[in-house]
Amino acid sequence: MGLAISSSEYAYYLKEDPEGAEWMEEDFNIINSALKKNGILEHSEATEVPDVAMSSIEGFPYSFLHYLRRVFALDKLGKPVTPTNGNLTTEDDNFIMEASEMLDSHLLCHSDTEGYYVPIDFDEVIFDEKLPGGMLGSSQRLFSEILKVAHLIGIEINGSEISESTHQELAKADESHPYYIERVVWFNLFENCQNSIENNTLISFG
Repeated sequence: MGLAISSSEYAYYLKEDPEGAEWMEEDFNIINSALKKNGILEHSEATEVPDVAMSSIEGFPYSFLHYLRRVFALDKLGKPVTPTNGNLTTEDDNFIMEASEMLDSHLLCHSDTEGYYVPIDFDEVIFDEKLPGGMLGSSQRLFSEILKVAHLIGIEINGSEISESTHQELAKADESHPYYIERVVWFNLFENCQNSIENNTLISFG
């Protein structure tokens, strides 16, 4: 099994799987309750979205997420970022934990296996045991965080965009690149954040 990340799930379910849509609506109620408790306006999920062709890999092993988290954590802690050679060490795990304990990163403070990011810009990650995954992040803040570390894994950005050549390069998912895993995760999150923010859809982990 692996982690699948998507950002147009509800609109798809409304057309293809009404029971799936009802299941998500239960999560919407939980999410909006948590938002309301934190003084944030409720989210109204888009019911129709343009057909979005994702070029990134749709799913990958759960462990892949931690490779990008390691890059963000090292940068946050003021430590140099170097390739992992395909393996995370105990020291890497400790750095991720240290940065996560600051509780101010939407990339780090999120379940590895389930949960949502909502397209509303708010500072602090919402913690609530009733939420799927126990945490709710902001798509805007997640987007900002991954843009910040793009250059550390060899991705050129222009503001909040990437060039067509960079897009094509990332879509190839070159396994020989020293930051192959990190770039696979980055590109997936990049595309889903864009879709989430532009089309008012949740990013879902599952």
